[in-house]
Amino acid sequence: DVVVLNYACGGAHHRQHLHMLLEFLPKFKPDIVVFYGGNNETVQYYEADPRPGYPMNFFYEAEFQTWKKFLIQYSAVLSHILGNKFEARMHNVLNNRVKYKSPEWKQSIINNYLETLHFSRIISESFKSDLFNENTKFIAVFQPVRIMSGYDSDVMDIISGIRKRLPAYAYDFYNKYDNLPESIWYDICHVKDEANQLMADEISELLINKYLKKYKK
Repeated sequence: DVVVLNYACGGAHHRQHLHMLLEFLPKFKPDIVVFYGGNNETVQYYEADPRPGYPMNFFYEAEFQTWKKFLIQYSAVLSHILGNKFEARMHNVLNNRVKYKSPEWKQSIINNYLETLHFSRIISESFKSDLFNENTKFIAVFQPVRIMSGYDSDVMDIISGIRKRLPAYAYDFYNKYDNLPESIWYDICHVKDEANQLMADEISELLINKYLKKYKK
């Protein structure tokens, strides 16, 4: 039997998944760890908190004034007014801090992605798999992302930069949906069941061929 534990969380990125490994790996001791992502590790920094490695809502949760958060949460009118000001202030403050859209900023996102995979692999492989009788396996899969109108070349620069430098244990599935109709997309990264099934099949085949066939009992 194969048991799959899904620890995906809306809006979370791989830096947060790295921290989850520290909590859940000792408890469940999986045979294989799979990181599937790409959108939250790239486009999210373009739209939300631009600091590589920071959760998308970190500025609001940790750096925004408590009394303003109270008004946003409990007043529909003030929520609309202050919410818009919050977005503007966050981008003004943080974009200046990280030199938003600069070559240095884009490179820092690429480096953060690759560094996070590296650390996640080290942590995963520090545990022993009962199935393999050796270290737990770690792989990463870079997901398809639909870059729509309104996004400039900065996003593609980041995505292309990551795809060019993917390590041997990371697999580029960015183009897996190219032969499917546009209607499979809900938005920039979420897709309908047809595409989800295709991706599940592709990842399953990868794991079977790379790891599980030779350990079949």
